[in-house]
This record gives sequence, structure tokens and C-alpha cells, in this order.
Amino acid sequence: MQRWDQTGYEEVMGQHALREMNENGEKFADLCGLNDLVIGGSIFAHKRIHKATWVSPDHVTENQIDHLCISKKFRRSLQDVRVRRGEDAVSDHHLLNARLKLRLRRTVRQAEGRTRYNINLLKDQMTQEAFTVSLSNRFQVRQELTTKDTNAHDLWKGIKGILRETCQKVLGPKKNQHKDWISMNTLQKVQARKLKKKGVIESHIKGNKMTAQAKHTRAHKEVR
Repeated sequence: MQRWDQTGYEEVMGQHALREMNENGEKFADLCGLNDLVIGGSIFAHKRIHKATWVSPDHVTENQIDHLCISKKFRRSLQDVRVRRGEDAVSDHHLLNARLKLRLRRTVRQAEGRTRYNINLLKDQMTQEAFTVSLSNRFQVRQELTTKDTNAHDLWKGIKGILRETCQKVLGPKKNQHKDWISMNTLQKVQARKLKKKGVIESHIKGNKMTAQAKHTRAHKEVR
């Protein structure tokens, strides 16, 4: 694979960038140098089709204009950077994917789990009365056991415990209900659009590519 000269930018980029650097590219590289960043797409050796992030409307010209940068501190954590051409992005830009491997320090957190209760049941008159009676009885028992030596922390702990026990007994935990936000028909059309995108990628003749692109555009309109 042909390499290019990155003289002056050895700390910023590797030898596997696509095409020559223009004026905007030099400004971008200078910006990365000032902020101790490394351009990930120039480090790893890949085929041209896995480095070009943008394709022109004529589906002939390709270039590497989208970049992923990472701090020099985490340079060794970057495992790979490449383009995903097969993803259904509906854009003249391809998705840029990076694989990282981080070694994070393990922290032990002892956080108390939060329970949500079904408070909508309190809209019912009978449930509301049962909750009030149960809460009142528990507070009455708690008040009888409270002495003058009981501090504020113990008082609050007892009150919180009474509230939780009453909610658990009368209301019960809240059940999460997920609603379908997209229909099966739409999912089928999305799958059809993905197949049309695959046809665009696999077309190597200009005429066939333009036809495949027109089919993909119609499929995208149906999805929208």
C-alpha cells in the first residue's frame, strides 16, 4: 500500500491517510497538534474503500473528510478505525467506526437501590383510604416506641422505613410498560431500504450504480 509523507505531523497522524492533504487538512492537523490529539483514521492500514468517508453525487469521487481523533494519552487504547459502508445511514457520508479497549480502575459503589411504586393506584378512593389507615397505624406504633433519647437520624430512618413498607404493601412496585413506537410495516420497509443500499455498494458500473441509487432513494421516501 502506497504511503505518503507526513513530515512535521509525526505526532499527530500515521502513514495511512487517504489522498493528499489540502489547506483545510493542514489546519485540522495543526489543531490536533495544539490539543495533543491523534487522527485515528490515518494510523491503521486498510483498503481504500474502508478509508473513504465521503462519496460524491456521481458515485465516482471519494475522499477521507470525516475523522476520529483521540487524546495521545489513550492512543494505545485505539484498536482500529475504519468505514462501515454497509450501514443504512442514508447519507453521502459513510459511518466511521472505532474500536477501543480501555482499562478502567474498578470502583466499588454501595448505592441503595431505588424502588418506584405504583402511585397511580392512589387515584382510587378505596386504595387511598387503605393507604392512609395503614400509614397512620404504623406511625402510631412508631410514636409509642420513640423516646426522648432518639436522635434526628434515627427518627428519619424510621419514617423512611414506614413509608417504604406501606408503599410496598398497599401500592406495590411500578411495572414498566414499553409501547411500540414503530410498526412492523415500517420495519419491513427499513429492511428493504437496507437491501437497496447493498445494491448501491455492490454496483461497479456507473449506469447500474445510478439505477440502484434511484431505487434506494425511493425506498428511503417510503420509510420516511
